[in-house]
Amino acid sequence: MIRAAHLRKVVDGRTVLDDVTFDVEKGECVGIADSRDRRHTTLLQILAILTPPTAGTLRIGGIDAINDPLGARSYVAYTD
Repeated sequence: MIRAAHLRKVVDGRTVLDDVTFDVEKGECVGIADSRDRRHTTLLQILAILTPPTAGTLRIGGIDAINDPLGARSYVAYTD
């Protein structure tokens, strides 16, 4: 399960993500698409625990991915 709440990311003084909130339950399949550059990539990097959000909360598999990124990484696979 993934629970993202009010995720925000500021890069070089520019807000890339602002107030992104969603839940993905076990067994669900979702797609992420965006019409602007870097937003979807930035969100995927946050979900893969490669970069922290500027604000918000992220739980992956019931683990607080921001405060325990190593614990949450066992639930994540990412390829670019």
